[in-house]
Amino acid sequence: MAWGLVFTSNREEVGYEKPGSDQIWYTADDEPHYYTLYSYRQKSLHLQITYTEPGSDNKWFTEDDEIAEYIKRKFNYDGALLKEESFNGPGPDQTWFTYDDVMDWFIHYELQVFPR
Repeated sequence: MAWGLVFTSNREEVGYEKPGSDQIWYTADDEPHYYTLYSYRQKSLHLQITYTEPGSDNKWFTEDDEIAEYIKRKFNYDGALLKEESFNGPGPDQTWFTYDDVMDWFIHYELQVFPR
């Protein structure tokens, strides 16, 4: 199973760059510029996937939409952020969410405990 594909809680963000052909915002013909899915576990953001193209069927919000990037996060048992990793390509196997995805950047956080 690929990491993070079981969503327990989700949020979606859709970004628009301009109104649709009727030139009126917030109508049915407005076309997304991108959308991002956010997956949470125990109130912490674990996976963020951004799509920037509608895919070969030319329809947004379908299985073939093109991923631009995904970011996965790891937390400790207390909910402190330990690691963030961003991937911007599917790797040689051309399948997203597998071991060979192309890493764009990563951040590892160090936790310091101070005595009282």
